[in-house]
Amino acid sequence: MKIIKPLFLLLLSIAIIVIVVIAVVKTQHRICEEIDISTDYSGTSLPVSESELQELLENEGIKIIGEELKSIDEKAIFNTLKKNPFIKEIKPIRLSGNTLHIDIVLRKLIVHVFPLTGSQYFIDEDGVFVPFNKNVKERLPIANGNISETYHAKMTIKEASQPLKTVFEIAKTVEKNQFYHAYFKQLFVNQQNEIEIVPSVGKHIILMSSGADVEEKLFQLEKTCQQGLAYMNPDQYRVLDLRYKNRIIAKKAAGQ
Repeated sequence: MKIIKPLFLLLLSIAIIVIVVIAVVKTQHRICEEIDISTDYSGTSLPVSESELQELLENEGIKIIGEELKSIDEKAIFNTLKKNPFIKEIKPIRLSGNTLHIDIVLRKLIVHVFPLTGSQYFIDEDGVFVPFNKNVKERLPIANGNISETYHAKMTIKEASQPLKTVFEIAKTVEKNQFYHAYFKQLFVNQQNEIEIVPSVGKHIILMSSGADVEEKLFQLEKTCQQGLAYMNPDQYRVLDLRYKNRIIAKKAAGQ
């Protein structure tokens, strides 16, 4: 009995291994009949469609439909799709039945930039520059004024000037704060490289130094607005000056 039990377990293990190997071999010979590209995107309108991505693969001569799984070049699929600047991540490719599933995460855009020269572009939450695409319909803060950075592939915010870095930090705060998401509509870099924030209501501007401690400054502004400014006439002030430490200077409009 002592010999039979280990022998039985050994034979059982071998049987399981054989079954797994057979299943893997059968899977490798399975024919792909369909491609399903799923996109994870936080916005309202996709900047790149499934059909466009499939066309991108076809233009690169990557064969998928009608091919055995073992013949599908997953590395080529990854490398080709990563050429699209809106794609942030491609999850492991999987085959379910006869359908090849490709799950993609698209970049979350947080600011729309209009530089002094060159084409408009976006910056995503990771600080990656993304080319303009007319399919993007999101309500994003607009950044313009004295911005010299033009778009080029693989550029990130680390390579940008301090004013644009400050614009990016403001945009990040706006993205995660409902109050500012509704309040801010434009970030203007003036000739002194200060940031003039144009709100969606009122005729005043909010002035901030380039390189300022953005989160702290905007936290102070939010509290000030909640404690009093929100209940006043938004046209009563010309400037809310955030350039000074631990204080906000409100400059009244002419005639107030």
